[in-house]
Amino acid sequence: MSFRPLRDKILVRPDEHDRVSRGGIHIPETARDMKRATCTGVIVSLADGWSCPHCQGELRMELKAGDRVVYARHATRNERTLEGDVVHMLRYEHILGVIE
Repeated sequence: MSFRPLRDKILVRPDEHDRVSRGGIHIPETARDMKRATCTGVIVSLADGWSCPHCQGELRMELKAGDRVVYARHATRNERTLEGDVVHMLRYEHILGVIE
């Protein structure tokens, strides 16, 4: 099954170190260190872009599938399971940067 987000949405697979302890124990969201303001992950899928009524044009994504990104932790509230993998559905504005 493939999933293509719409408008300004991005599907990110979070890095394992955010969800699993060194010993391999799954850490639920409520018990994770919330002091860290950012997470990292890999973009699985993203929308093509969206229309901006203020710009009178279409905005294109500067990202692509496979990019490793840093994103705001508060954006991870929309966590889903897709084909057995945990993914976060984020808005474009929650991506803080690309790790090269």
